[in-house]
Amino acid sequence: MSRVRSMMVGAVAACALVLVCAAGAAWADDPPPDLSLSRLACAPENAVPPLLGTTRPGDFVLCQLQAANLSPTIAYHVTADISIPDSTVYDPQPNAQGVPTPADHPAKVTFDESKLGLIDQSSTKPATIRLRVVADAVPGAPILPVATVRDPKAATVTAVARPALAVMPQKADLTPTTTTCANADATRTDVRAGDTLDCQVVPANLALREDATSVTLSAGIPRGTSWAAGGNDSYHFGSYVNWFDTASPGGVPSGTTGTPLHVLLTIDPSTLGGTLIYFNGTLDWTNALSGVADSLGVGSGAIFVTPGPAVLSASTLSCVDDDGPPLVAQDLVDCTVNVRPAAGHEDLAGAVSTAAVPALTGPVTPVDGSGRIPLVGAYGAIAAGTVRTATYRLRVSADAVQGNVIVPTALVTGRSTPSDVAISQPLVGNPLVV
Repeated sequence: MSRVRSMMVGAVAACALVLVCAAGAAWADDPPPDLSLSRLACAPENAVPPLLGTTRPGDFVLCQLQAANLSPTIAYHVTADISIPDSTVYDPQPNAQGVPTPADHPAKVTFDESKLGLIDQSSTKPATIRLRVVADAVPGAPILPVATVRDPKAATVTAVARPALAVMPQKADLTPTTTTCANADATRTDVRAGDTLDCQVVPANLALREDATSVTLSAGIPRGTSWAAGGNDSYHFGSYVNWFDTASPGGVPSGTTGTPLHVLLTIDPSTLGGTLIYFNGTLDWTNALSGVADSLGVGSGAIFVTPGPAVLSASTLSCVDDDGPPLVAQDLVDCTVNVRPAAGHEDLAGAVSTAAVPALTGPVTPVDGSGRIPLVGAYGAIAAGTVRTATYRLRVSADAVQGNVIVPTALVTGRSTPSDVAISQPLVGNPLVV
């Protein structure tokens, strides 16, 4: 090599050395990467604004780390790991990039330089994990993953998840709610036509559940009943009665019972015994933590309307001329008594049916010691809804004259069973004109 050429090569090498040394000196003066504003945020995966989502056992939580480099210097070797809280397990999505450590029961998820690595100045890079709340997680247990962000030239940063989450209880469960209807007269255990019912819904919430707030009730007014004043309902209209949330202040906190919601209903006096009345409605509420609306159908058992005392008002007495009109002196008169205890009422026991001997007639059927005609065909027990028939005969007196009016009458007595109420039903037949 010529001397001139050697001098040129030496000059170039010297120049290059100067440039490298100058760059190295400049790099040495640059500030280290600043990772201090790295943040970890967690939220329920099922959050759909405005609902905040839930963190109940079985729910998923998404946590995203934003590894941030605030300095004007590039961070070349950023890594991070995110811890897995005791109340959760790692449940990665299909595109997950972190490495669970240890693999069988991960306590953390690590993101190496292939995921983070170089972060330019004043820039961020995300890293995301998905957690699942374990089935036996205790309500209130914290869900607070911690991210640790590192770079060889930067101070290590730890970031606790924000906002702070905790295991939520399951939704409010109001299935222990009771619905009852009973006679408003506390001294009575039976329910009869004309009585007033006090129907109550007592909301109750299982323990370790969300509180139920904004509790309302809508119920139907059963057929055969009508609304009566005295309950704590908010309003009634048509065949419905309603309670606003003001009727149940404070709602139904977990593990407690709420304010009884009750209404008075009067049973139609014409309601037949044996009728079954049902009181049904729907409870609505909002879960305090999740904001989820929920409802529950409620209803009483069948209210059995006890039959009232025997009613004989449908019983009849009818009389006719034995040989057809006209009715004249000495004619025979055939009379028929039908004793009809009304269906839906109690039976008639110990029935005694007798007929009077009207003026201007004489008995053909024998009379008893009181001068009345015993109607033995309508004696004894007569079941509700059945008919017992008895007949008797009269003869028009010889001194009856044209225009005389004969009015047959009879009387049925007995006792209503099982109430043992005395029953007496007078019967008046059709007038007979001589």
